Amino acid sequence: MRRVFSLLFALLFILSFTIYAGAESSASFGLSCDTNIDNNRLFYMDVVAQNDVSLCSAEFTVSYDKNCFEYKKGTCTDNNAFVKATEENGEVKIIFAAPDAVNFKSKDAVCSLQFKSKKEGSSYMDIFCVEAVSESLDYLNTEDGFQSEIDVNGKNVKVTKTQKKNKQ
Repeated sequence: MRRVFSLLFALLFILSFTIYAGAESSASFGLSCDTNIDNNRLFYMDVVAQNDVSLCSAEFTVSYDKNCFEYKKGTCTDNNAFVKATEENGEVKIIFAAPDAVNFKSKDAVCSLQFKSKKEGSSYMDIFCVEAVSESLDYLNTEDGFQSEIDVNGKNVKVTKTQKKNKQ
């Protein structure tokens, strides 16, 4: 009888873990730029949520062609959150923290990165979400990174193509 109860308890434990793991939320992030700007000028690239998500913290990496762009600064889009962005050799590491969590709708900007365009032509920016934590302090499943092709043609800076790119 004892073995039956032990086996039943073990099965219930495994089943509850499976149901919990299946209910885990996911988060996906991309880049957006809606600014028309002349070459050799400042512009902002927004890190945007691709789905509705409630974030307590997240870590992002944005890589770019440093021959075409110069990173200037990162800013937070919500007054109840903090952003720390550091740049090294064409890669910006971003830490986002919100003590009370922030609810983002799809296409809402999580933070903004200021760049300066250095030359005309076509280039890229990649974004990866390294880690994201929800309001309930659960780790979120993060999607593959996204790559944006950016056309700097002397008249404007715009994202012309975005595609998923596997994490490396």
